[in-house]
Amino acid sequence: MQMAAAYMLGLSYNARLHGRTSSGYSAGWKGCVHSQAGAAVKSVNVTGLPETAMTEVMQDAPKTGDVYSAARVNDWLIDAKKRLQVRGQNLKVRQEGHLDQRSASVTVMIAFQE
Repeated sequence: MQMAAAYMLGLSYNARLHGRTSSGYSAGWKGCVHSQAGAAVKSVNVTGLPETAMTEVMQDAPKTGDVYSAARVNDWLIDAKKRLQVRGQNLKVRQEGHLDQRSASVTVMIAFQE
C-alpha cells in the first residue's frame, strides 16, 4: 500500500512539474502515455496465447470502463507471467498503450512472445 501511495505521489508531482493533469509510464511501453485524470480503459487486446491460457490471463485484466492505471496494468502482467510460468510457458511480454484524448480513453495492447 505504501508503494502505491508513493507511486501516486510521484505521478502527481511530475504532473504538476510538467503542467499535465496526470501521467502513466511503464518501461516496457513504446512511449510515455500522458492522460487526463480519470481516463478510462477502452479495451485490452492480448495476442500470442492459446485459448485456454488467454481465458485464464484475461480473468484479472483491467475491464472496459475501469479508470486507467499504468501500475494496475503492470501488476496484472506480473501476475499473468507468473501464472504462465507455472504452466511451463516462459514468455516475453511487449506492451503498448494508446490514448484517445477526445474520449479520454486508453487502448492497452499486450503481445506475448517466446
